Amino acid sequence: MARAEIDLAAVERRARIAYERARWRRAVLGSWPLAVLVAVCISGGVALPRVLPFALASAVVGIACLHHGREHARAVLTGWIAGSLPLVVSLLACRIPHACMAGTCYRWCMPACMLAGALAGMWVMRRALRREHGRIHHALVGAAIATLTGAMGCMALGIGGTAGMLAGLALGSAPAWVLARR
Repeated sequence: MARAEIDLAAVERRARIAYERARWRRAVLGSWPLAVLVAVCISGGVALPRVLPFALASAVVGIACLHHGREHARAVLTGWIAGSLPLVVSLLACRIPHACMAGTCYRWCMPACMLAGALAGMWVMRRALRREHGRIHHALVGAAIATLTGAMGCMALGIGGTAGMLAGLALGSAPAWVLARR
């Protein structure tokens, strides 16, 4: 009996395709917290057209990082958790009864977004500095995801709320960037 020749290159190629497909599937399924955050935003009164660009960008970055693995994947959850703070604070700030007419909402809501962004930035950097390897990767991915996530909620205030949150996140994380590079 003659043994059939096995094309090892074809077997390896099929195995690699199956492996990559499983990694992409796992990355997509691992992005379920983003769906919860989008639902929170929409139920909090933020219009879908304001949430959608930031949610899609967060999904693309998050899924790509989850697929890549290692420090990138660990930083995605850090970013979603950190970004949920400005998201929730901005949604709650608009619900607290205060004089919110003719632009005076920025007296309370925009500083709330800025403070929550600063706390989110500090938390992302604290988590990044705890890493033994890949601090910069963790910090960059975590800050990017936190920015996109926080922007989904801060868009309830418009571009000013999002700019305030971004400024707060930058100020809160700035001192740790020097330490993260070491």
